[in-house]
Amino acid sequence: MTDAPMDTLFQLIADARSRVQWERELNASGYASPASLDSSSAAASHRPSPEFPSPDRQGPDVLFVRDTDGADKPGTELLERIIAAMGLPPERHRVISFNDLEGRLAQASDPRVIVALGPRVTARLLETDEPLESLRGRFHQRGDASVMPTWPPEHLLSDPSLKRPVWDDMKQVMALLQKEEGRR
Repeated sequence: MTDAPMDTLFQLIADARSRVQWERELNASGYASPASLDSSSAAASHRPSPEFPSPDRQGPDVLFVRDTDGADKPGTELLERIIAAMGLPPERHRVISFNDLEGRLAQASDPRVIVALGPRVTARLLETDEPLESLRGRFHQRGDASVMPTWPPEHLLSDPSLKRPVWDDMKQVMALLQKEEGRR
């Protein structure tokens, strides 16, 4: 096995200024900083969590659909940190791979939001050939679910400049969930 994951980790560490700014924004918004998102830490168990809908239905509010099966450990860990920073408890979200898309969508009990992580997933979910760059940043409809196309965590690891747009997309997801809760 190569040291590629370690090289990627060192690349993320080298982008400290961007990360510090991201953490400041998270803290200013009332969310935990990514550094405190280790589930074994005391800070993680006591961090503030936004209130999301808890409907009288089964299944997640948010379904994250990846292009990979999660074998990319750094990408998986980054996605887990993003989800934790969003304050989504395990019962309110699911992560599935592109290969499981059709069968798992049927079992997901109509998620409110589907986060399409990457160009292939987005193209398949939205049945379009438009590039991800022109689709991300706004919601699209698939049945009753709102679909938010965005960059996958693996791309954030290789291009840290994508962190801001992805976090902006996740803030839209959180705002939509909170808005729906306000209607109840």
